[in-house]
Amino acid sequence: MKIANDYMVTPAGAVGSGGAAQAGDFAAAMAQARAARQAAEESTASSQEKQPPTEAERIAAAREARAALRQELVDFLEKPLEVHLREAVMKEMGITEEDLAAMTPTDRLAAESMIAQKVRERLLERKDDGERAATGETTLQAGSEAIAAPAVEFTADRLAEIMTNSMAMVGRQA
Repeated sequence: MKIANDYMVTPAGAVGSGGAAQAGDFAAAMAQARAARQAAEESTASSQEKQPPTEAERIAAAREARAALRQELVDFLEKPLEVHLREAVMKEMGITEEDLAAMTPTDRLAAESMIAQKVRERLLERKDDGERAATGETTLQAGSEAIAAPAVEFTADRLAEIMTNSMAMVGRQA
């Protein structure tokens, strides 16, 4: 009994089912084999990617995220108040440092002057608030009535926790 298939080699060295040699059959078979092997490798790679991270990987990722947040908090706390105020004013105005650099000298001078004025105003507001806080009470304006509220103090640990939570919330919103 003789079994024949499309890839059987005939005595003459031809590929096929015993007919004339067809060079395209071998090339097509090789291309098909390569495609099947590549598909198998891709499915293996994608199944490996879909595996959930191990406990150690999750712990390492959490530690890296915590270290990054801690460094961001340290960087934030090390900046002087004036820098924070300048950044806040510029954000309100819709101006970035790159925008300032691209302005003409006269426009830049005007923008810098406006930014400096608003920063001074905020610093004076903080100074006034600080003087009120030193007496133990702050006055909040709600409409036309004044409400007295006790001054609130935070420990460094509580402040760090508040900042960490705030940065995490901002990160989720972005």
